[in-house]
Amino acid sequence: MAPMTTRRRLIATGIALAALGLTGCGMDVQTLQPYTPADGINVDVAGIKVRGALIVAGASGPGLLSVGIIAQNADALTGVSGDALSPDGKSEYPLTVTGPASIPLPAATLVPITDKGIVVTSPALKAGLLANIVLSFQSGQKVAMTIPVISRDEAPYRTLPPVGGASSAPASPAASATPGSTPTAGTSSTPTATATRS
Repeated sequence: MAPMTTRRRLIATGIALAALGLTGCGMDVQTLQPYTPADGINVDVAGIKVRGALIVAGASGPGLLSVGIIAQNADALTGVSGDALSPDGKSEYPLTVTGPASIPLPAATLVPITDKGIVVTSPALKAGLLANIVLSFQSGQKVAMTIPVISRDEAPYRTLPPVGGASSAPASPAASATPGSTPTAGTSSTPTATATRS
């Protein structure tokens, strides 16, 4: 009987040690954290937070810029420029941008730009591809990023306002990318943006 008792004690000890090890994991492990997958790109650059940046477009034709912006200090979005990328990733199709000349950004407030009517067009602008975008701000800050072009036929985007109803006033400044070039974020003193999938 003694060997059986010893075996039971060893098993009980092993279970207790395993339970102790598991409790050490706590509630902060990555797999227990909430995560909501999204299509857009997040970028943080010195006082500017860009959230969920993407372009919503049909099979071909104009697209709607969808993005949320948080400025640490009061600012304004004063320009959008860029170019659509071809399927092989080349920057050779400048975007034509229309929309409001300026969008106010109150301090520390998330401002959704999706309903502001910033429309981008390019021969290469197609769902499933990418586009280079540069956002310019009244403060002189610039944010450059590469964002996805998402189909308007996907469920979350079907309710967006039609592109045809957007403002036709040119965005200011409406600097277009030179064919074959990648938009830059201004001078070398501009902080580098780090783009991450949300």
